[in-house]
Amino acid sequence: MPTSHKTSDAPVLPRRGPRPTYDKRAKEDLVADFLGKENRPDVLAGLHPQSQRITKFVDKFLDKIQGPEERILGEIQSQWQDVARGDESIQKLHPARFEHGTLTLEVPDATLHYVFQQPRLKAMLLSRVSEISQGEIRQLRMVLRGR
Repeated sequence: MPTSHKTSDAPVLPRRGPRPTYDKRAKEDLVADFLGKENRPDVLAGLHPQSQRITKFVDKFLDKIQGPEERILGEIQSQWQDVARGDESIQKLHPARFEHGTLTLEVPDATLHYVFQQPRLKAMLLSRVSEISQGEIRQLRMVLRGR
């Protein structure tokens, strides 16, 4: 009868992934000595930072190079078709500036300038834009294009 090379009665578990490097095994042993043997397999995994969404880092980066007001203006400009919702007169407006909670819209002619000064239309447009900016835009200002 052949003899077994098994030296302990512990079950042999299949190894997952590549074999840990010497440095990693040494770190695991140090952590296991400090926190106890029962914590050994997942101690280092628990110490790694949690993954985060890339959009968080993109927003931080854009805030550094642009500032939050330029980023909000860019979002409004890129989503202007959603604000217009098929209305040709709203599509003719152009978001030009955003400063201190006020979005400045350029209007192509005096007639549309007069139309969008009406409280009902201005309030409707403000609610759509405020929804996209998550409440950052609190006022609208209409100016004739080129001024």
